[in-house]
Amino acid sequence: MPVLAQHGFGAGSKIQTALANGYVDGCIFSPKDIPQEKLLAAIADINKLKNKAEVYFDPQYYATTIAQEPNAKLGYLASEYTYYFSSKTLRELRREKNVSREAEKVIRFQKETLHLSKIIAPNILIQDGLNSASSSISKNFLEICAEEANEASVSRQTLLTLALDQSCFRRSQDLLDLVDEITGMNLDVKGFYILVETSKEDGPNPWFTPELLAGQMYLAYALSQNGYEVVFGYSFLPAPYLWAAGANSIACGWFNTLRYFSMNRFRDLSKGGRKANRRYLSNAAWLPMEWTQVQTLNPVLNLMNGLKTDGLFTSPQGEKRPNDEDEILQYWDTLQNKGKNISNEPSIEARTQQLLENLKKQTVTLASIRSIGRIPYADEMLRNCQRSLALFAEFAEFTLTV
Repeated sequence: MPVLAQHGFGAGSKIQTALANGYVDGCIFSPKDIPQEKLLAAIADINKLKNKAEVYFDPQYYATTIAQEPNAKLGYLASEYTYYFSSKTLRELRREKNVSREAEKVIRFQKETLHLSKIIAPNILIQDGLNSASSSISKNFLEICAEEANEASVSRQTLLTLALDQSCFRRSQDLLDLVDEITGMNLDVKGFYILVETSKEDGPNPWFTPELLAGQMYLAYALSQNGYEVVFGYSFLPAPYLWAAGANSIACGWFNTLRYFSMNRFRDLSKGGRKANRRYLSNAAWLPMEWTQVQTLNPVLNLMNGLKTDGLFTSPQGEKRPNDEDEILQYWDTLQNKGKNISNEPSIEARTQQLLENLKKQTVTLASIRSIGRIPYADEMLRNCQRSLALFAEFAEFTLTV
């Protein structure tokens, strides 16, 4: 199950180190965070490091609709990628000829300027539910981008972007109808690049609300069952659930803004803050825990994973202080290991059942941690993940053994 680096600000040597060690299989580049000349050099470096690396370029076209906001923070998008990127209104994008022109430019840029063998087509974010104006425009993008990919002879290399905000998951029937509509379009492309906008304002860990997680799982399931490759961007803790449902790849990065998709990444909302304590992703708890807490509890609860990247957090002298690169390398390594375990199950039903069994073990681990330390929101997370699996099974029409 491929893990991709979701590129962003402060990349340093993180991606190259991860590729060299097999912790990631490729990268999705962010034009907001890298000038074009450096992007071309970085693509060449990745292709040298790993044969057949999965290299993508997210055109971040969805940010065109907020480009005129006074607090828009577009980085290099506004200066280095003007061939295809400029401010757009929904009114402009209602016209098919405008969408066709925009799609052609984005696809051409990736094919002829970046020389990529894998293409991500443009789209806007669906907001205000699946019966909104943005939903109609987005579906129009899907059809027109598929046509433009065919014109450019890159159909079987192209992922269509499907970007949805949380309102799209509030009415389950609307989501099921959207999937039926998309699969009924018979789009001749390789697959889909899916982004789901979440907000910390809606809870401590918005990814595990039942409707949101089950809805993403159903998107992975239905699209993969129809022969499409499915790549989820900005996905971290949901990864095993998405893989189990049929997703091919997930991508995440080293900041929270690269683990949860939000349009606020393209707005200047900085308030400052203190440097975060380094965290360790424990497979047993399936939560990133403060490293100091893991050190305290591990002798009793065996929270460490026994993987190569444990060595980034420990040393024979016990004085090792992990940095931000160590942290993301450990996350990627743990995700890779989790994906391998999931892929061993023969069917989506079996994988989903395995997740349910894992949740039972996770419940015991978190209860033990809670008796010694503190894990905020653990009970809520477990309940919602269990409900998500039941809801997904209902959507996909199979039965889980509780």
